[in-house]
Amino acid sequence: MVGAVVALSGFSGYLIGSIPFGVMIGRRVGNIDVRQYGSGNMGATNVLRVLGPRAALAVLGCDLAKGMVAALIGLRLAGAWGGATGATMAIVGHSFPVWLGFKGGKSVATAGGGLLALAPNVCLVELLLVAVIVATTRYVSLASVTAAVTAPFVSIWFRQPTPVIAFIAFAAALVIVRHRSNIKRLLAGKESKLGQKAGPGRI
Repeated sequence: MVGAVVALSGFSGYLIGSIPFGVMIGRRVGNIDVRQYGSGNMGATNVLRVLGPRAALAVLGCDLAKGMVAALIGLRLAGAWGGATGATMAIVGHSFPVWLGFKGGKSVATAGGGLLALAPNVCLVELLLVAVIVATTRYVSLASVTAAVTAPFVSIWFRQPTPVIAFIAFAAALVIVRHRSNIKRLLAGKESKLGQKAGPGRI
């Protein structure tokens, strides 16, 4: 019975995570598919480059909410394992959404929403780290990867329960894998900085 409820948490988390808010808001605000512009990603950073701050904030808020809602539903249904499973499947849904042929985003904001629901102290530390890196370098991808690398260690430092650590470790690995191209561009000095405009065609 418990396993079935945890599975239900994961299924609902995947469906929630699969909602492509970046694509939906891009079509609503700019009548475009944001995946055809800039980096080709449907996340808030690319939406900022293509459609500006208001659309980007809307996407960021919606993607954060996906992870948070999935985690909270899981917590309500099956406790810590349910919350961790819901949040984990939300980021899987965001990265591999059924509605877009399993080609989605990089899951940073959705993972952040799940982290906020499950481990707010860890989330605060990572948010401060991201803010410092973005403010000093203007590389959102560098901040995202750095947060992914450090989050599992911070969760262990704060003695988070096993399900939460498992979620954070999985989320960190997925975020790093999804940022492979960004890492290559960072090493080559070709990565776009926050605030740079983007036109048609992928950077």
